[in-house]
Amino acid sequence: CEWEICSFVASKMEEFCEHVSKHLQQHLQGKEEDNEMDSLEEYSCLWQECGFCSPESPAELVRHVYFHCYHTKLKQWGLHALQSQSDLTPCQLDFQSRNIIPEIQENFLCLWEY
Repeated sequence: CEWEICSFVASKMEEFCEHVSKHLQQHLQGKEEDNEMDSLEEYSCLWQECGFCSPESPAELVRHVYFHCYHTKLKQWGLHALQSQSDLTPCQLDFQSRNIIPEIQENFLCLWEY
């Protein structure tokens, strides 16, 4: 976990997402308790080296932070591939840009049919 100074490590994605969810709840609840929730409020992501800020709504911040969860999983897969295959070239991104994720313009839509 890279929320502020957190160093939590999980072995399962579900456990990791539950942990991150607690950070989000505390962050958003703190804004409500401080009476900071007004129409001009910005919702800032506290993930290390991110800098995302949403003037829209807390829902946009929640969606953004959960994308960090998914992105963390991808980074772990990449790290595992690098460690297990010595012929792969290392990641070309610098350390400061490791947590910059794309802006998501629309809500996610589940297309799973069962």
